[in-house]
Amino acid sequence: MASTYSSDLKLELMTTGEKSGTWGTITNTNFQQLEQAASGYIAVDEASSDVALSLANGAVSNGKNLYFKLTGTLTGNRNVTMPDSAERVFIIQDATSRSASLYSLTVKTRPTPPQIYKPCSGRGCPPKCLRILDHSRRSLAARVRRR
Repeated sequence: MASTYSSDLKLELMTTGEKSGTWGTITNTNFQQLEQAASGYIAVDEASSDVALSLANGAVSNGKNLYFKLTGTLTGNRNVTMPDSAERVFIIQDATSRSASLYSLTVKTRPTPPQIYKPCSGRGCPPKCLRILDHSRRSLAARVRRR
């Protein structure tokens, strides 16, 4: 039986007796992915285009990080598309500048129609929201659930 991949982090799950001599490499890659999910940080430049984050099977990839710092000077409305194939908790910091106050930054997931997450604070936030952690730093947290 061939390897399969976990649904949330896409870790490689080897079958007993499979891939003789490569377990060390595969296990180390799995540990790197776990580390990325537990404490990974990435700065994402939103200045010139939308960004779609991904979850690659058996590899470190930008969508597996815990903390996303969105940067750049927005020159138009921008979207960050989070992977929706896994149930995840993540933190987003909006560190963008806006050349005009009318530009927006939207965080959403991939399905059609996309699930759009809007900032909210306090009690009674809807299920599809980004919980505001720190108003002064525009930090947000959200949990994306699988369908």
